[in-house]
Amino acid sequence: AKRLECPRNGGSKASGRVKATSNTAVTIPAGTKVTDGKGHYWLTLYKEIFTANKPKEIQVIAEFEGVSWNFDGEQLLWVSPLPGVAAQVDVIEISAGVDAEDVEAWRQRMMDKEALGLIRDREADLRRIVKDVPGVADVFIFPKRRGLGSLDVAITAAGNPPNSPSSAILALVQTALEE
Repeated sequence: AKRLECPRNGGSKASGRVKATSNTAVTIPAGTKVTDGKGHYWLTLYKEIFTANKPKEIQVIAEFEGVSWNFDGEQLLWVSPLPGVAAQVDVIEISAGVDAEDVEAWRQRMMDKEALGLIRDREADLRRIVKDVPGVADVFIFPKRRGLGSLDVAITAAGNPPNSPSSAILALVQTALEE
């Protein structure tokens, strides 16, 4: 792994936004927890100051790494709601949680890198570059899709089942391809 400069891809925590309301002016400290009631917890990233009867978007991050903390439901609950704060929060989006790379997938990436050698802008090279980005499950290369000289790359995010990638994963892939 050191010789090939191919470290194992670690997991990442799911993050996103929720919308909460309060009927009084109140401050929620950073690290306040919301839950789905099934043992998954997300923490607020920042101290949030609410004004009365005005919904506010709040940034949250999962307590642990992994795809289990990606959430596709509509509502979460405050673990200990402050007086005046509605007990339920509406989920806008919580995604981008990724499990640590399987040993076999890591081994396959190293074998591909060893077999390909230097990067020469081949389709297999592009596939390998994108697969090195944490959170990418599948890579699809579409040459000449928009005419001669064009190349499109489509990906799915890691998960069970693989799903649409978050904007953070797309930005990482774009950066990797441009380097």
